[in-house]
Amino acid sequence: MSRNFAQELIEEIKARVSIREVVADYLTLGKAGANWKALCPFHREKTPSFMVHEGKGIFHCFGCGESGNIFTFLMKMEGASFPEAVEKLAKRAGVELPRDDRGQKNQEPDEHYLLYRVNELAQKFYQAQLFSPEGVTALEYLRKRGLSRAELERLGLGYAPAGWENLIRHLEGRGLSSKLALEAGLIVPRESGDGHYDRFRDRVMFPIHDLMGRVRGFGGRVMDDSLPKYINSPETPIYKKGEMLYGLDLAKEAIRKKDRAIIVEGYFDRISLDLYGFKEAVASLGTAFTEAQARVIGRYSRNIYLIFDADEAGRKASFRALPIFLPAGLLPYLVLMPEGNDPDDLVRKAGAEALESLIASAPRLLDYFLETQIHAAGTDLAQKAAQVRELTQTVALIPMGLERELYLKKLSELSGISLSRLERTILRERIPERQPGRQEAPEKTAFNRLGSEELILVCLVNNPIPELARLMLEQKVPEKVSDSALAQYLLSLSGEIAQKGAGDPVNFFHLLNGSRWEGLAGRALSERSPYAGDQIFEVVKDAIAELDKRKVSEKDSELNQRLSAAKNEGNQELVLELLSEKNRLIQLKRKPTVNRAG
Repeated sequence: MSRNFAQELIEEIKARVSIREVVADYLTLGKAGANWKALCPFHREKTPSFMVHEGKGIFHCFGCGESGNIFTFLMKMEGASFPEAVEKLAKRAGVELPRDDRGQKNQEPDEHYLLYRVNELAQKFYQAQLFSPEGVTALEYLRKRGLSRAELERLGLGYAPAGWENLIRHLEGRGLSSKLALEAGLIVPRESGDGHYDRFRDRVMFPIHDLMGRVRGFGGRVMDDSLPKYINSPETPIYKKGEMLYGLDLAKEAIRKKDRAIIVEGYFDRISLDLYGFKEAVASLGTAFTEAQARVIGRYSRNIYLIFDADEAGRKASFRALPIFLPAGLLPYLVLMPEGNDPDDLVRKAGAEALESLIASAPRLLDYFLETQIHAAGTDLAQKAAQVRELTQTVALIPMGLERELYLKKLSELSGISLSRLERTILRERIPERQPGRQEAPEKTAFNRLGSEELILVCLVNNPIPELARLMLEQKVPEKVSDSALAQYLLSLSGEIAQKGAGDPVNFFHLLNGSRWEGLAGRALSERSPYAGDQIFEVVKDAIAELDKRKVSEKDSELNQRLSAAKNEGNQELVLELLSEKNRLIQLKRKPTVNRAG
């Protein structure tokens, strides 16, 4: 959504909401002098390099370079647009948005607004059907599972009626095309002939929300033993099942407060645990657990409890999660269910106390894995050697040195192989510290090795004073830089400072969100600049001169190309005109572009 908010409104919200408190909703913060630190949510690291500067109102990671203010933090963590972040923080701050700001919401939608809209209408349709005469059977089915009407409405559950075109007709009646419903995965093209039919029919419906509460997809379950038991939305531009967890929008606060997350496999498992007081429960979405899901859940707590089915398939599924969690620095627990029970069965039959007892006695998944695999290897020495080699590789996935060493010692005790031999095995197998997909911190560059545009940004951010701002505007610096995001930032900040005599660089950070300038601006505020006093103006003027030279060089190159083409075409009149322009350019090169005496 491309909406403009008054700068005074942005500043008021920022002044009322603590960036530390917002970040603490997602990360575990520790005191670091006058600031706060945490493990960065945007890249893997062993020691905290993510800093929150409450006085300055910014965050900055010295590992990967991610930076921003309170609005851009929310945008990065929840995938929100800038207007959505403003709305959410305005509500938290108790600031009412002006009517004209809110009124633009539907006039200038973002690229996926209509997909969210069609999913929202579908969810409301399914829920209305659940409480209609057509939904009697589904409603009774859900009530037998202990769900009251209030709970059904809170969770957004619904019913997709039998029939082939119920949803299609409903959406078309509200002016939404079948093309849009098809893109959202709600309908399917007919195999023969034209037209479409509803993907979900005669199923209980589970909407899948993102952290902002928007519906991104659906899961549908039959109410009998027919197959397939579940049908889920396909991948769409707004729904990536490997990046989401069912119920996380409802569970995130409880996870943070209890400092633990319970991960189950099914929708009803998650719902039943919620009803029995385990509000911190979430569910995977019918696929193998992914690295993206591990990173998301790890932002809220590092105490992860996995509950898989008690059978052999469930055990293997839990073991497959290890290469996902370990590289993320997470050592999850494995909750061992009684044979023949899933979490839904257990809490409804034996109550919350039974599950709490299992959680309290849950072993670390890696401990359980090492012990069971060594035992399974038996007495065959060759088989045991192969098994230990594989287990050594698994332990090597742990990025933390101390934890890795302790687990190697445990493996040494279980296998009877010396610790030094296991360490040599890691080296011989050449297991890399960096796992596939892992983001590495970019190489740090000293301020004194920055380019002209970078120097201009650093100096203005560190010295938001009227004299420097006026120099930026007089020399038309925003028009000379090569990047539109940087140009808009310099223009907005310089204009604010020149008009009001002061300005906070942090207030405009959203203009840099997602660009390469964002991290540099954050670092400039986090570290001491080597430039001070008159030196700042000298540095900036030199940088502006370099930008002017670049423009002249670009113009010169363009003229040479045009001149060559005019000569080839025999256009003597154009040749003379271009030569005259080239002479003017040569004279321009000889003149200083910035008054160095100022």
